Amino acid sequence: AASAPKRRPPPLRSSPAGPNATAHVNHTEALPKIATIIQRTNQILKDVPSLLRLGVRYHAWSTMVAAHGHVTELVPLTLAWAQLESCAAETTGGFLKRVSLSREALTAWVEEAVVPALLRCVQPECEASDYLRQLLASAAELKEEGNALYKDKRASEALQAYGGAIKILE
Repeated sequence: AASAPKRRPPPLRSSPAGPNATAHVNHTEALPKIATIIQRTNQILKDVPSLLRLGVRYHAWSTMVAAHGHVTELVPLTLAWAQLESCAAETTGGFLKRVSLSREALTAWVEEAVVPALLRCVQPECEASDYLRQLLASAAELKEEGNALYKDKRASEALQAYGGAIKILE
């Protein structure tokens, strides 16, 4: 009997956390600890900015996928990975300023960035290469957007789209 083809998991960013995902986070206890981890990691990122490079973020994702059965290892790894991703997307200082604004901002980041990544990497069909596939797809979308803008003679907007594609792959 022929085996069914392996079903591809959904892209990382579109993996739903589900309506009850926040119920698993005890905000009173977790948020101060998460804030401390973020501040300490932020200081390390200021001292060693090369940690934001794609290879480091990919290695963190691969380690998360490999540790999917060990929650005590997975949660801190996921926090660190999500922070690296957020800092790469919006600068280290911008990220820290945004999540430091309020308890709600920090909660939103946990629910929008950490929980979906955590849920995604524990799925049995998740592979380390899923992360790179998504980055390449996002960069290709921005490139195509830049091409369309350039054809419409909107060069400055096209340059921004191309710059976004390059930033994803840095």
